[in-house]
Amino acid sequence: MVRISKMQGTRYILSLALLTLVFLGLFAACSGQQQTQDPAGTAAQDPLMPQLTEATHGIVDTTGRVPQGFLAQLRSRSDNVQAQGYQIAVVFFNNVVSDPHQFATDVFNKNGIGFKDTNNGVLFVLYLQKPGKNGPAPWLAYITGGGISAALPDTLMDDYVQSTFVPARVQGQW
Repeated sequence: MVRISKMQGTRYILSLALLTLVFLGLFAACSGQQQTQDPAGTAAQDPLMPQLTEATHGIVDTTGRVPQGFLAQLRSRSDNVQAQGYQIAVVFFNNVVSDPHQFATDVFNKNGIGFKDTNNGVLFVLYLQKPGKNGPAPWLAYITGGGISAALPDTLMDDYVQSTFVPARVQGQW
């Protein structure tokens, strides 16, 4: 049988207590370093799904980079379109990991853009830091509901993009 002196026992207990405190400190530090999700998305992380509401007029800038004047212009257009019986929404993100078009479709479906009985909504999604199919950023995707597709052919949608979003980009608004 091995006998431990009082002094050795005390050292042992103090060493064990110190080791326990170190482990608890490491555990607390690691649990406090949870990664936060960028609501606008990054090249390594999808953005949070936005809530498009009546209060936002269907226009959301998750990046904080789009000038308020341009957002006000989009909100006014959204209100005018809604007065004619349609819904239009625009969301600005920084980037996305997923397929940009599929992510835009998910935003469209989750937010129920367009009136339920007519499915007549349009969503424009701009990924400001993601290079577009033809090179320069932003990547732009638009989704149309089945009830509006015939009224808004791709040529008309492309004209709207060219007259609304391209000039804003060229002017350095984002």
